[in-house]
Amino acid sequence: MPTRKTTPGDNAAQPASPRRLTRDLTRAVQLAMMLAHSRASEILEVSDLLAGLYMDDWDRISRFWESTDDIEQTMRQLCRISPQRWNYWLEYYSEIRGSKKKWWEAMGLPLHLRKKKDEREIPMGRFFQFSSELAAVFKEADEIAPFQDRIGTRSVPIVSSECVLYAIAQNARSTIGRKLLATGLDVAALEQAARFPRRPPV
Repeated sequence: MPTRKTTPGDNAAQPASPRRLTRDLTRAVQLAMMLAHSRASEILEVSDLLAGLYMDDWDRISRFWESTDDIEQTMRQLCRISPQRWNYWLEYYSEIRGSKKKWWEAMGLPLHLRKKKDEREIPMGRFFQFSSELAAVFKEADEIAPFQDRIGTRSVPIVSSECVLYAIAQNARSTIGRKLLATGLDVAALEQAARFPRRPPV
């Protein structure tokens, strides 16, 4: 069954609960937003986030594969990005990070949408929405996350890249999840890193 597309006003597209993101996951989501913005979409897909995870910090997540010989080509296929666009985004995002340019400036968002007190609070619902499949991924990642933070009187999960990657991989009903498993992903090591990280999240 194809993933149901949601509209900007559809509450089902919202994250299931408030959360904090680690710095590395925040950057990956920001890149996912850029990818969605480049195709004039207000909907973030699992493939966008997977591309963001790869492009932002492959060195961090590559440890969960025994062999990475053909992984870049596989990731391009999973994320449905042509080799030309893939290389463009790798170079473009590297330039942005090198210049420390803010992600909203790079995207050309209106000024009134740029101000954020905490960049880890991704402003979903204001100009981007999760697809139903990505919302389910984050809901699962919320449950996996071992650390909590406080927002007012509430405790919220602190979600890491490992939590999200594991949530994507363990969804056997997802085409991307099944194909990700077929790449030789070490799911046991990934789950260990997601549920029992060696250091507190940043």
